Amino acid sequence: MGQGLPQPLLFRDDNSGAAPCTTPPHLPHDFAQAMHIRKALLHPDFTMTSILGRCGLILVMFFVFLNEGNAGMFGFLKKFDVLLFPEVRGRVEQAGAPVQGLKIIRAATYDTAETQETHTDKNGVFSFPPWTTKSRTPGKPLVEDRLRQVVVAQQGGEKYVLWHYVTAKVTGEAVITEKLAHLNCSLEDEEIVHHFTKVENPSFTHNISSICRW
Repeated sequence: MGQGLPQPLLFRDDNSGAAPCTTPPHLPHDFAQAMHIRKALLHPDFTMTSILGRCGLILVMFFVFLNEGNAGMFGFLKKFDVLLFPEVRGRVEQAGAPVQGLKIIRAATYDTAETQETHTDKNGVFSFPPWTTKSRTPGKPLVEDRLRQVVVAQQGGEKYVLWHYVTAKVTGEAVITEKLAHLNCSLEDEEIVHHFTKVENPSFTHNISSICRW
């Protein structure tokens, strides 16, 4: 060791039983930092194995935190339940008589467009069960997508709009659920826009285009 080199290089670890290691006040700040780094590097617990082990543990904890069950603030990684349609039930008539075998098409657009089909029975009655899907869209920041619901009756080359509604709500709405369960439709009625007060917010209305009446 050089003659002018300060003694802190010979200081022992605090766990050795010797007096606590201190840096004399006359040493430059950079030299004091170097001594602390040297002490840490020479500590018996400081090995590459311990470093890799700790890094691995951190990575495991990070990926567990990001899984769908613990998405939390990372909502864009989670898939949410989206109610495309509640149960749909209705009856179609023409000239006062039920229309049998009429094709009824239900379409929902959210992320992608999807359709389902059924036919009226001898009483002109048709129905669809509730329709749900999974989507990450509700958790995406700065994205306010819309759900578009359409139900049409197809007779030959003619299509009749039984239901057309657009909403930002994907968890269900009381009025929409009630109206879709009671579609009373005549192919002779004019398509008009119905305005129903929102139960969740009476200052606003649901605006539904349809030939059906309630």
